[in-house]
Amino acid sequence: MSCLYCLKKSEFFSRSVALGGDEYHHDFPIEDLVGNASQLFPDIYRCSDCDSIWKIQSRGTGDPRSTYPEYYEQTATLLKGIEREVVVHPTLDNLLKLGDITMTYQFRELVLEGLKETEKENLIRLYREQNPGLDFTVKFWLEKWYQTIAPEDFHKFKQEGFHTGAKSIGTLPEGSHILASEFYSLEDFVVWVREGEDGKSYLQSVNHKTGEFGWKTDLPSPFEGGMKLPILFYRSNYICTLHGLQVGSEYYFKLNRPDRLRIHSLNGKLLLDEKLSWKAYEVLSPEERDYSENRTVHNFRITISQDKLFLANGSSLKIIDLKNVKEVVNLSLPDGHIFSGELLQDEDGKSMAFTMKGFIIFDDQWKILSTWISPYHPVFMDSNMNVFYYYAHVVNPRTQVAKEFQKVMESGVSLTHFLKAIPVLLPNGYFLPFAYDESYILNFDLEVIKKIPSTVTDILGPHGSDDKPEPVLVTDTRLVFCEDYKHISLFTLEGEEVRVLALESPIASLFTFDGKNICFVQSHHTGYGVDDNYKVTLWNPEGKKIHQVKLRSMEGFAVSFNGYLVFKYQSELLCIDLFKGI
Repeated sequence: MSCLYCLKKSEFFSRSVALGGDEYHHDFPIEDLVGNASQLFPDIYRCSDCDSIWKIQSRGTGDPRSTYPEYYEQTATLLKGIEREVVVHPTLDNLLKLGDITMTYQFRELVLEGLKETEKENLIRLYREQNPGLDFTVKFWLEKWYQTIAPEDFHKFKQEGFHTGAKSIGTLPEGSHILASEFYSLEDFVVWVREGEDGKSYLQSVNHKTGEFGWKTDLPSPFEGGMKLPILFYRSNYICTLHGLQVGSEYYFKLNRPDRLRIHSLNGKLLLDEKLSWKAYEVLSPEERDYSENRTVHNFRITISQDKLFLANGSSLKIIDLKNVKEVVNLSLPDGHIFSGELLQDEDGKSMAFTMKGFIIFDDQWKILSTWISPYHPVFMDSNMNVFYYYAHVVNPRTQVAKEFQKVMESGVSLTHFLKAIPVLLPNGYFLPFAYDESYILNFDLEVIKKIPSTVTDILGPHGSDDKPEPVLVTDTRLVFCEDYKHISLFTLEGEEVRVLALESPIASLFTFDGKNICFVQSHHTGYGVDDNYKVTLWNPEGKKIHQVKLRSMEGFAVSFNGYLVFKYQSELLCIDLFKGI
């Protein structure tokens, strides 16, 4: 018998059988599809009569919720164009022309196996180009093959281009791991090191210029059981660390929070080991349908000002003098108020404490002057007492002004805007990244100054996760934001476009270390091998690239005010000057 094309000019055929009992497989014949055939590759046959080439495959199918397939299906497809050409003439050039066209299982690997002698040099060149757009099976085969034929060159090539300009600061004990690093002066930083299998950890100071390891102090277990937040940070001449897991928060990881705060002086002396009583809530849209959306709110912020620590303690505000390590005030807050951790003071000694839903104003003797609380959870509040909610509703309890932002569609329908990320405070107003592909710049009177026809990555909605990087950055002169983590947009603070750049790999971090220049880190996974790759790029305020380096590791990553990047690779502490590209 000839093939279906010989007989009926058919180019596609499909049939299926129902499976029952313990069956999950069925053997279909192929003779009635391509009767007089020769097999060229697995599941690919050539008709000896008309020279047609068929791809014939079988698979289980049915309801995806079923444990076993409900049907077994056979399909036959006549190959034409480049799909036929690569089967008839399996050259490297034809294989690359396939692009992402689906072929039979192991087809690409079998073609490459047949070419590894005749096109060896072309395959080597193809591998060394590291083209990220190749089919993943081709990448995998090239990686494995090149490692086999040239192990020494393979190892050298894998290190090429990484850690360019890196200088060694020093060596850490074998098997140690850096949990976090933080600069506390122009040259000095601390590393939080975990050593050995027993999990013991310590904090140690390092000078990146001299390579000298300074003071060292033991630490208890870090906070690692919940949402991603800094566990090592510098505040107003103090080094702070977070530890443990607060009892009662372990049932839902987004509500998990640390239970101990330790504060060290800059010479490593432990000043305070404080038991925490922080709050966290899951805001549900059915309860706050007007203005809020599903998200987690918490009071992880810590304020240190004039050597005093302002700390949330349940329903109280605790103030600790860090010079004398002494509690000086413990204020029980009015019903419903939970201190957020953020507090501002003016020249007259008055204080404004931000609570999780409002504000409390104190005089210089910590007597309450005024208080305001919202029925809903805001996403952002500022010192002008403007309160922003997820759905674009803004209220000001001082002026009694309320405003809502809407998008009017071409049909005339008005849709209430909703925020894709937390509003950002600008020197003369606010940046509001809305959905519907537009963002607003407002003045302090909430008047629209500029509309930007693009917006940021969505991190605030019901499907936002807490391990995503913040998509917005404000420097002294620039507004920077990223869309879908693959576009970085640079504007003036008035909303005039400076530069927009499409990136090949997503942004993992966006920050400034000096308030002026812009630094972003991309996770750079090409599909070749299993090693993590990262690309660190430094821009000046005009969006001109100052320097770019590729890293194998982000362990211990930190950048000083002067642009010195430190990180750990294997057992070595390394340092790169990001301004050396100038």
